[in-house]
Formats: sequence, C-alpha cells, structure tokens
Amino acid sequence: MEIDEQIYDPGTQDLLDKNVFIIFANGPQILTKIRKISESLDATLYPVDHADRQAQLTECNARIEDIVSVLHNTTTMLHAELRVISATLQEWLLIVHREKAVYTTMNRFEYDPARKCLIAEGWIPRNDLPRVRTSLRAVGDSSAGDSEPICNELRTGKEPPTFHRTNKLTGEFQTIIDSYGIARYGEVNPTIVAVVTFPFLFAVMFGDVGHGAVMFLVGALMCYYEKPLAKVKDEVHTLSSTSPYFSPSLYFNLFDVLLIVVI
Repeated sequence: MEIDEQIYDPGTQDLLDKNVFIIFANGPQILTKIRKISESLDATLYPVDHADRQAQLTECNARIEDIVSVLHNTTTMLHAELRVISATLQEWLLIVHREKAVYTTMNRFEYDPARKCLIAEGWIPRNDLPRVRTSLRAVGDSSAGDSEPICNELRTGKEPPTFHRTNKLTGEFQTIIDSYGIARYGEVNPTIVAVVTFPFLFAVMFGDVGHGAVMFLVGALMCYYEKPLAKVKDEVHTLSSTSPYFSPSLYFNLFDVLLIVVI
C-alpha cells in the first residue's frame, strides 16, 4: 500500500516515498528467503510479535473505551446544562434586550455642566405631557435615587415633527397615505378622508361577488381570532394577527358584495 505522505529518512535526511506491505509466511526457510529478498531491495523489516500485538490491541481497545466513555459523559453533561439554560433562555434574552434598550436610550442623553445628571431633549404630544410627568415621577419614586426626574417644556422656533395618533383600523390607512408623503405640522391629515373613500373606490374598481364573499369571511375570521393569531410569531402574524392589514380587506370586499348586489 502506497503512503500518501513522504517519510523522513534520518540517515539521509531526505523525504522519501515509501510503500508498506505485510507478508504472511509459514516456515523458517520461506521467512529467510523473504528477508533476503527484502534486504536486497533496501526494504526495512519490522518483526511483529503476536504477544506484543495482542497487548497493543488490548491497550488500544481500552483507550477507545475510555474516550467513548468521556464523550458520553461530556454529552450527557452538556445536555443537562442546555436543558437548564433553555428553561431560562427567554428570560435572559428579555433581560439582555431590556438592558440594551436602556443603554441605547441613555447614549442619546447628554451630561449637564456639573456632570451630575443626564439631560435629554425630545418631542412629545402636548396632550401626553401630564402622563409623561406622572410616569417620570413614578419611576423616580420606585428607584429611590438621590434626585428626581424633571420634565420641563422648552420653547423653540423649530418646526415640530408630524404626529398622527392612530389605532388598529386607521393605522393601515395612515401607512398608505404616508407612502405618498407625510403632511407637515399643522396641515390636515388626508387619512381621515381616505378611511372612507379608499375602500369605496377600491370596491368600485374591483367588484366581484365571489372574491368579495371569500375575502370578507377571511377578514372577519382573522378579526375574530385576532388575539390567538397575535401569539404566532411568523410572516402570517405580521399580516393578520393585529388585523390592520386585513381590516381594510374586510371593508373593501364588503363594498364589493354590496355594489354587485345593487347593480
């Protein structure tokens, strides 16, 4: 059998290509002839003693059994540790995400000149200002810190950002309107009109009683099973669990059926 790797010869200090072979013979005369022929071909002879070979085989099997035992014990220990970790993994992930969110938010703060507290500036709806102050006061009381959070209203000449308060029904319509452009601060929100006109125009454009009936039932079922669907975390959840996407479909296709019946 040819050896793939070259063997280092300590006598010549070179790398040589070698072949290894085993010869089984019976009788001292045949063994003597085989030895002479091998020596004439510069072959290296390695005598093998049956007793030593059996001892080496026994030792090798003992090592294999030890390694298998160690691997089995290690695997069992790892499985036990992973089972313990899996029971608290979700709690750990929640803590990590919470801490990350806290530090991400705190990195947006600035130190006051005395470097004794953090200062943050931001926009909030005017109607939510009392609720924000109440929440900050509650957090300050529960933390038992040396200082209490303070919320002051600042006067500025900057234009406030646009904020539209929505719910599960109007949120999807607001997303559609925002895809065309966001109204500036103080302008009329066209979503108020789109909530009525968009489903009606869609029904006029796409009026089919069969399709409308099927989609109406699907939308109604998804709105009815909204809470169970909210527990499913996949692509279907993003489309239907909170029902803002399928709520318009329910209204669209309700108009489909009504228009077909009237015509």
